Amino acid sequence: MVVSSKKIARNSSQFWQGFQKAKDWYHFGRIIHVGDGRTVRFWSDVWVGDCSLKILFPRLFNICSDQLVSVSEVAARGWCPCFRRNLGELEAGDWSNLQAIIGCQSLSEQQDRVLWQFEPKGFYSVRSLYRFIVDPGCRD
Repeated sequence: MVVSSKKIARNSSQFWQGFQKAKDWYHFGRIIHVGDGRTVRFWSDVWVGDCSLKILFPRLFNICSDQLVSVSEVAARGWCPCFRRNLGELEAGDWSNLQAIIGCQSLSEQQDRVLWQFEPKGFYSVRSLYRFIVDPGCRD
């Protein structure tokens, strides 16, 4: 299973390389429950469905003016992220599909929550991550 397609520079320290790999696994195992949307990245985090919006809509992601925008910032603009240019025909179709996904979303006053899917109580543990990497079918 490939967790990330990002390449880690060969001249990086072993610590940094290991950290980057662990970060990718952490992102794979977390579940985000959106509250106020302030800490959730609109394009990069998996907050609706099973995949990030940048993966589902790469054409839109490539032309958005702020790829790190939060969910709360997009919601404040009427669920309309800013783009660097007008949408073409294919992008307009993607935009319609994106609107269908995010159009019914609403935010709350509560803070965003991150849960760990490999632990029954939702708290991250190195043990559960290790068990998942070694034996993906085994959960506590």
